[in-house]
Amino acid sequence: MYEVIETYGDFEPWWFLDGWEKEVTHKKEFSTIAEAEKFFLQKVQEFNGKFAETKAKDQYLVAFWNKDELRWCEECDDDLQQYQGLLLLKDGKQLNQENNKKDNEIRGRVCPLAH
Repeated sequence: MYEVIETYGDFEPWWFLDGWEKEVTHKKEFSTIAEAEKFFLQKVQEFNGKFAETKAKDQYLVAFWNKDELRWCEECDDDLQQYQGLLLLKDGKQLNQENNKKDNEIRGRVCPLAH
């Protein structure tokens, strides 16, 4: 099962820190990578219109943010940047380019944001 997951919180989505699941705001499941990728890329376009900053790590882990969206952290006595994360996972695990090469449905295609 493929999942497109949206997160919102203090860190970029590729860190997968303990408890990252608490940051999930939306999750949608798909039976094929083609369906999931289509939805993922639609969300990328949507978020590009809402956020000034974007960074991709790997091809299906993307962070979006506006520099003025901060949250005060009492414990660290500092403002923390808030990130909108977008992830495409398979069975709860990170996809990578090598795995995608094995998948005939998307061979040769990658997220346009990937570095």
